[in-house]
Formats: sequence, C-alpha cells, structure tokens
Amino acid sequence: MKYLSGALKFNQINITKKTSLLLKASFLVIAFSYIAYVAINHKGFNQDFLHSLEKISQNNIFFLLFIVLLMPVNWFAEAFKWKILVNPLQSISYFQSIKGIISGISMSFLTIGGVGDYLGRALHIDKINRTTIIGITLVNGVYQNLITYACGGAGLIFLFSDSLNKTGIYLAWVGLTIITLFIITLLFNIHFLLSFKKLSKHIQPLKAYSTLDKIKITLASLFRYSIILIQYFCILYALQIEIGFVDFFTGISLMLLLKSVIPRFSFLSDLGIREFSALLFFSNLGLNPADIISSTLLLWLLNILLPAITGLFMIAKKDFTKKPTSID
Repeated sequence: MKYLSGALKFNQINITKKTSLLLKASFLVIAFSYIAYVAINHKGFNQDFLHSLEKISQNNIFFLLFIVLLMPVNWFAEAFKWKILVNPLQSISYFQSIKGIISGISMSFLTIGGVGDYLGRALHIDKINRTTIIGITLVNGVYQNLITYACGGAGLIFLFSDSLNKTGIYLAWVGLTIITLFIITLLFNIHFLLSFKKLSKHIQPLKAYSTLDKIKITLASLFRYSIILIQYFCILYALQIEIGFVDFFTGISLMLLLKSVIPRFSFLSDLGIREFSALLFFSNLGLNPADIISSTLLLWLLNILLPAITGLFMIAKKDFTKKPTSID
C-alpha cells in the first residue's frame, strides 16, 4: 500500500509537470500565432520593419549607444542583488556575482522551465547546495515581481481611468498602495508568515537577511525596472514615436505585467512573449506594429541574447573538476 501511494503521488507530479509544460507551450504558440497574424494583416509590414531598423541604426546613433550602455548597468544591478542574497551563506565578489548572473542568462536561454538560471548561478558558488540556491533565486524573483506587480497595478489604473469617476480612481490608488505596503510589511517581517507550514519552507531564506539587506534588494529591483523603462523609452524616441509619458508607462508596465503572469516556457528566454504583450497594449495607442516588434526585439537582443553569448564563454572557462562544498 505504501508503494502504491508513493507511485500515485509520483504519477500526480508527472501529470502536473506535463500539464504545466503543455500550458506554457500553448501560450507560446498563441503568442507567435498572434504576432504572425498581425504581421500578415498589416499591409507593408516587411518594409515598415526594415524602415524601423534603419531609423534606429542610422539616424539615432546616440540613443542606440545610450541603450547599449544601459545593458551592463542593468545586469550590474542584478549582480548587486545576487551578491546580497548569497553573502549571508557564502562571501562572493562582484565579479563572481556577475559571472553567475550572465551564466544563468546563458543556460536559461537554451533550457525549458527556467532551470538553467539556477544552474548557471550555481556554477560560480562553491559552498551552497542546490536547494538553497533555488530558494534564494526565488526570493530574488519575489522582490522583482513586487515591483512589476505594483507598477502593473498602476498601469491598470491609468488604463481604466477614463471609465472611472474621481472617487473610483482615488479608491483604486488607495487599494493598490495598501496592498503593496501590506506585501512589503510581510516580506520585511516574515515571522508572520512562518506560522503557515506550507509557506515556511519556501520563505526560510528570508530569515538570513537584515532589514537593510531587504531595502537594498527592493531598491535594486526598482532600479532594474527603471532601466527597462528608460531603454524602451529611448528606443521609441529613436523610432521618432511621440507618446505621452502616461500612455508609455501604461503600455510598458502592462507589457511587463502580462509577461510576468503568463506561464513561462523559458526557451530562448521567452522570445515572442514580450512582443505579444507589447502588441496587445501599444497597438491600441496607435503605434505601428512593425515599430512595436522591432523595439521589443532590440530589447531582447541587448538584454538577453548578448549576455547569453557572453555567458557561454564564462561557462566554457569554468573548471568543472572542482567539487563544490555542500552546506545544509
């Protein structure tokens, strides 16, 4: 009976994983199908797309250079967070942290389910076991998602502001503020959450960090989010697209929110998901689909593809003969 019970649980886990994988793959197919539909039905899409690339590369070299320079700033900020997260368990240098981040990008680029990110970061850490690395990586995601969801909530309020009266808008902002502050309070005072057994095993890594550490992680997450906003705004400016800040913030915050909540397939770092998300929101603002897709592809190229290629060299130089010391 014990064997049968164990087999049943094992089969349930397999079914869950298969269902999850199928769901993620379905979203990816839907995203690419929608992009193809928009491209096919937009007259002169190919010419517009090439024209978009020409405008960025020829007429706005300064903005293109500035966008490129923001790329290492973005990943230095992520490395700063990772160093803070790892240091209570093992002291690492900024260079080790950067290598872990870039290697994680590279390995997640060609793996399914985001497993590569854990493995890449683990390559440059010697004294922490795999389970702990997964835990602190999840903690990192919680803080980054907090910023994404809070800004996405603001974007939703802007999106529906025309259909709400002043009282409704006021209540929406108050509600968003209360929810955000409540989540921050829980993250900074996890003893409230430790009483829940199902949650306690997932949030144990948070006990290792001081209040100052959590403030630094939160601010670094907000800084990374701001860099994405600046990069995208500069790309649109380089494309000679005039758009108000509220409309821009609404579009980009909802794009990042949707990308965050859609089940991630992770292969090629979700290429197609951000393009799908951007088309949904920015096309309603009258932007040319070719401009939308070219701008999001440029972001993917700079923030994902180039670091992934760099990470391959770091992984190739890694000495895999050295056995890590596991700390429970």
